[in-house]
Amino acid sequence: MEKIEILVFLSTHADVETSRQALHSLRDWSTQELDQVLSDPSTSPVVIDFVFHRILEDQKDLHQVLEQITAPSGALGPAAESRKLEAGSTSSALADSGVAVTPSSEAKQGSASGADTDRSHETLLQRIARMSVPQKVRRALVGSQEERLVLIRDSNRVVVQSVIQSPKLSDSEIESFATMRNVQEEVLRIISKNRAFMKNPVVIRALVFNPRSPIDVSLPLIKLLKDRDLKLLTIDKNVPDTVRNSAVRLYLTRAQDRQR
Repeated sequence: MEKIEILVFLSTHADVETSRQALHSLRDWSTQELDQVLSDPSTSPVVIDFVFHRILEDQKDLHQVLEQITAPSGALGPAAESRKLEAGSTSSALADSGVAVTPSSEAKQGSASGADTDRSHETLLQRIARMSVPQKVRRALVGSQEERLVLIRDSNRVVVQSVIQSPKLSDSEIESFATMRNVQEEVLRIISKNRAFMKNPVVIRALVFNPRSPIDVSLPLIKLLKDRDLKLLTIDKNVPDTVRNSAVRLYLTRAQDRQR
């Protein structure tokens, strides 16, 4: 651990040659070594961010995939865009059935027998469970919606952050994540700090009503609720007493203001 911290420090050194050599050494680290660094809870956030942004994202395969995903709509032309949408639909369908997406499997998808839903989901869980942290980060960024749904529950902070940062993430997924009661509190905290997400009233409501939300996240959001939702919150036994009592006070205050 001390070695990588030193290399990270040297990679930002003012001397260009020193910085280049340190960065070169870091990029030679194996997946297993990076996995240990990212999995260690004592690893400095500075080191984690450096490994994530300067090493993992510099890898050629991930860089190419991200470029393709983040390309502006229409930049590939109508025909290419159509093929991209068709490929996405096919990949999702195959992922749902537990079939690996390869040219040969796609060609034979018509004859493939339907797998049991529970069994295919279990296969996805098993596959992700065998992944290293760097591999999970890649799947969080460029994988399918089903993979993100599993990875958002991961115990590693870097993995869940990668899910939230995925360029493929949809509004409906964020709304779903905000309602989850089996995710780390850090997930809900990250969502609450994203200005784009917090423009969605559905996300705000979900965070406030989620018993898993930290109090410092849900309390400031109470004032953004509509009167109907605020009234429901006053009788919700699942949320902390502090949140419910604050909702009662605000509801009474609004009621008095309406009577004036």
